[in-house]
Amino acid sequence: MIHKNIFYGWWVLAVCMVLSFYVAGTTAYGFTALFEPLIASFGWSYTQISLAASLRGMEMGIFAPMVGWLVDRYGSRRLIIFGIPIMSCGFFLMGATQNLLMFYVAMFIISLGKGACASVVTMSAVANWFHKKIGFALGILASGFGLSGLAIPLIVWLIDVYGWRAALYVLGCSTLIVGVPIVLIVRNRPEDCGLNPDGVSSVEQSSSTKKAAGRGDDKHKKKGFYREAFRNPSFVVLCVTETVRICVMSSVMIHIMPYLASRGIDRVTAGLIAGAIPLVSVVGRFSFGWLSDLLEKRWLMAAVLCLTSAGLIALNFISDTGMLFAFLVLFPIGTGGGMVLRGTIVREYFGRNNFGKTIGMVMGISAWGGVIGPTLAGVIYDLSNSYSKVWISYALLMALAILLVRFFRAPCGS
Repeated sequence: MIHKNIFYGWWVLAVCMVLSFYVAGTTAYGFTALFEPLIASFGWSYTQISLAASLRGMEMGIFAPMVGWLVDRYGSRRLIIFGIPIMSCGFFLMGATQNLLMFYVAMFIISLGKGACASVVTMSAVANWFHKKIGFALGILASGFGLSGLAIPLIVWLIDVYGWRAALYVLGCSTLIVGVPIVLIVRNRPEDCGLNPDGVSSVEQSSSTKKAAGRGDDKHKKKGFYREAFRNPSFVVLCVTETVRICVMSSVMIHIMPYLASRGIDRVTAGLIAGAIPLVSVVGRFSFGWLSDLLEKRWLMAAVLCLTSAGLIALNFISDTGMLFAFLVLFPIGTGGGMVLRGTIVREYFGRNNFGKTIGMVMGISAWGGVIGPTLAGVIYDLSNSYSKVWISYALLMALAILLVRFFRAPCGS
């Protein structure tokens, strides 16, 4: 039962965090557990399965900008109502897979449902309810993605005990069980409930706060959002750095278990390591979210990119216990911090009214990194039978992205 003395935005944040936990655990981080069972069942190559996983990125690249526009126009709740049953159907279809084409179709349906009830949608919902505490709130939301690492050992167990088909049927049912209560609680904006962002009263919400909350909104309304966005150097730099970061992060998360297997690590241990990555990332998500309310965001972004690059180098030498520990600290904290900073930068630079469209465009463009990265990693492995070239090349790519951060420009009026 919802307590009336607690700001309703915290309830919205809580259920969005639960939804993020479930979606990320089942469709993103948990997918790595399907690699070896699918290869054993069908004899598919690493490249073929990596391409299927990359359909998630393709979906984001195509639909995220549209979802951003839809969520600004119709609200997060309607999209979640649409996305939950679609994602559930995708799991059931994947459980019945008989060939590669059917597998690709199932992955696309899951990705379509995921796009309508996570990421852009949940971030937009939270961004509407918070202003001064936006970094803190988005940090908590992003922690839901990180905590989803807890789902990986469970999915591994389901697959090993009951088989991968039965595990996917369980996920199809649980999607509906988790999603329906969330739909009943989510509300799009505080104004719909007679409230203001952060729960402040109308008197407390000063004119300066209102101006900051909508910074850049009027400008975009007058001159056209998309035209002004692409003329903004900060928007372009954010898109490029995010594309590189998503390329690297998705490649590691999709290939981590087969990579560990190639280094002689057993499946159970590999599953625990894969699950630890999102769990440790909670530290980066929460801490950098909190810091983004206090410090300059572009330098924080440079810091998380440095951590991610260093983590990739450690990953290349993961057979050493010290390097394994370094990887599990550096890489997750870096990628987790980047997830939060993306949203806080968009909220500060482009305002509240354009948040959905802006984050949708950034995620739509950067999602193509999630298409290219894992597929390219699979191709390189099939050709060289080694992941070493992948991790070193991606570490150098991250270093180039760090150099771009200096081109971020503070928003007008800040």
